[in-house]
Amino acid sequence: MKILVDGTYLDAKKGTGMLRYLNNILAAWATMPDDNTYTVITRTKIAHPLQKDPRFKFVHLAPILSPKVFVWQNLDIPLFLRKEKFDVIFSPTYFVPLWGVNAPLVTVIYDVYYLAHPEWVPFVKYILMKFGTQRAATQSKAIICGSRYDKDQIVKYLKVSPETVKIIYGAPSKKFHKVEPGPAFREKYNLHGKTIVSCVGILFNRRHQDTVIQAFDLIAERRKDLQLLLIGANATYPYINFEQIISKTKNRDRILHITYLPEEEMLDMYNSSELLVYLSSHEGESFPMREALACGVPCLTTPMLNEVSGRAAVYVEDPANIESVSKGLLEALDKRSELSAIASSATSSRIWGDIALETLNCLKEATKKCT
Repeated sequence: MKILVDGTYLDAKKGTGMLRYLNNILAAWATMPDDNTYTVITRTKIAHPLQKDPRFKFVHLAPILSPKVFVWQNLDIPLFLRKEKFDVIFSPTYFVPLWGVNAPLVTVIYDVYYLAHPEWVPFVKYILMKFGTQRAATQSKAIICGSRYDKDQIVKYLKVSPETVKIIYGAPSKKFHKVEPGPAFREKYNLHGKTIVSCVGILFNRRHQDTVIQAFDLIAERRKDLQLLLIGANATYPYINFEQIISKTKNRDRILHITYLPEEEMLDMYNSSELLVYLSSHEGESFPMREALACGVPCLTTPMLNEVSGRAAVYVEDPANIESVSKGLLEALDKRSELSAIASSATSSRIWGDIALETLNCLKEATKKCT
């Protein structure tokens, strides 16, 4: 197959979950003994490890009018498609071009929280995202998501046939495993002697990181050994001032907000943590949870994410309730040895090669639907 890949996320200056997702998929495809070719288009010039592989071609599709993703996807990509023909187009971005598409489409959509909760998204962004994902859903031969929960939400809000939505479960990157962390991470962030509770992921309203801070403050009075690491950039809407919330806590000196953790520190961060907190009101997949579990770190999470964590977690029914979250934190910390053993023994043998192969099968099926 001649496959076109929308490499929008490769343009990211800092590592994100979707950047790791796309890099893992491409790396796994490179190991497969087939005759597929992959053309990866990006808005900026990038240096990629696969550029020396003859099956991979990285095309810098420089924006004509604007570097904004919406304009680039709907002007530059269609113009590019007028010059070159592909067997299938793979878009791991939730969106597809509005015109000029000359091959079957397969789109990755992990969740549609903005359709279920439009109050969490600025109005103009909501309109663009709603229109864009609905258009992608109707135009795509297949939609890939990461859980049964997300599939149900996609079917409900995008009004597509359940048969169109394919669940491809995730996996941690192979670098994440249980290991004795070096001292550099604790030294850099002055974490000596602390029991670390990490809360990882972009700060969204649906993830209730504000509740986590206040719940931690409640139990920190009794547990003087605890340190909360809040890791992620603030993307809340309506805006939540996390620094202000932290400043008002009694134990503000034991709450550290890191807006961006370098990729090379992620392994030591997980292995230095006793617990990962990942609460959500609307999502069914979590790569931070998969990475933590691969390192033997249990989770405090919500029931909709049980497809990821299984028995290696304590579940909070109401992630917006401070008292419930504080009780969950104490329970998870008390059970952390038991939960860590479950996480270590239940670590999935699933690898990115499995995900890449299942994704390729989706692409092949999409081409068959057009013959």
